[in-house]
This record gives sequence, C-alpha cells and structure tokens, in this order.
Amino acid sequence: MRDTMATELEKLEKEIDSAEKLLLRKKLEYEAAIEKMHELLEEKARLTKGLDGERVSLQEWNYTWQGKVVWYDGDGTVDCDYRAEMAFRPGSEGTKGPEVRKLEIENPGFKEEDAVAALQQSLKKMLDSEFEDYCSDDDYYQPVVEDFEAEYCAREWAEERGLELIRFEGNGSDGGYKPKFRKW
Repeated sequence: MRDTMATELEKLEKEIDSAEKLLLRKKLEYEAAIEKMHELLEEKARLTKGLDGERVSLQEWNYTWQGKVVWYDGDGTVDCDYRAEMAFRPGSEGTKGPEVRKLEIENPGFKEEDAVAALQQSLKKMLDSEFEDYCSDDDYYQPVVEDFEAEYCAREWAEERGLELIRFEGNGSDGGYKPKFRKW
C-alpha cells in the first residue's frame, strides 16, 4: 500500500514538474511574442507615417501640481491644499514608458509636446488620487496635509516611466478645522 502511494506521489510530482516547465516555456514565448508585436507596430508606424526613424526625444520638463481635497467628519471640514513644483528628465537609459511608446505608435505626427502633455495628465491623475486617498483615509482625525509624501509618489511614478525626478519643491496646508454649527 505504501509503495503504491509512494509511486503515485512520485508520478504526480513528475507531472507537476512537467506542467511547470510547460507553463514557464509558454510564458517566455508569450513575452517574446509581445515584444515582437511592439517592434512590428513601431516599424509599421515608422513606415506609414514617414518618420524616417525619427522618434520623440524627451527633454527636461517642468510641472506644477495643485491638489485640493475637502476632509469632512460630519461636524466640520478641513480644506486640504498641496502645491508642488517638479522637474523631470529622461532616465539614464533614455527609455520611454509604455504610455509614450503607445502614443508614438497610434498617433501620426506625434511630438515631444504631446508626450509631455500625456505624461503630465498621467502624473496629475496619480497625484490627485493619492492625495484624495491620503486626506480622506481617516473619518475621525483630520489629515496632516504637510505630511503628504508627494515627492515619493512623483519619484515612484517617474521611475515606472523611465524618467528621473530632478527637482521637487512642495508643501501642503489646511485652512484649519471649520466647525459646522448653527447660531440659535
């Protein structure tokens, strides 16, 4: 009985090992196919748009973000404001993230200004979302707006896109707690 179970267990382990190897091989093939598809789409875009190999070359660019959120606890509010000045440049590899590559492929006559506008929109969306989450996280204690880590968020965002955050100046403030009560 034990020998039969051991034999079946050994057989199952071999099948599992074989299945894992098959999955790994398929995953590598899938990733290679995606990379090849990107290359083909870029070549198609180059040929159909007459770009003659020219690609968008991002330079250093600046961005000013202003976040505004109202924290509400039922008895009053706090106006949360954050303003940040940032500067970005392409990372050391000079790579572009998927957002810029996708725009290059899909849009004829794509220019650096278009790339910067798309990146700024993406950055604003991310910072707005993070600031909203930070300020509305706790229903009972008002947020300490000055502690919002906008620089960390911007740096992470930039690294994901092959960019480098080279300058950041920002600060947050609130207008103080404004109780909501009636005069009798």
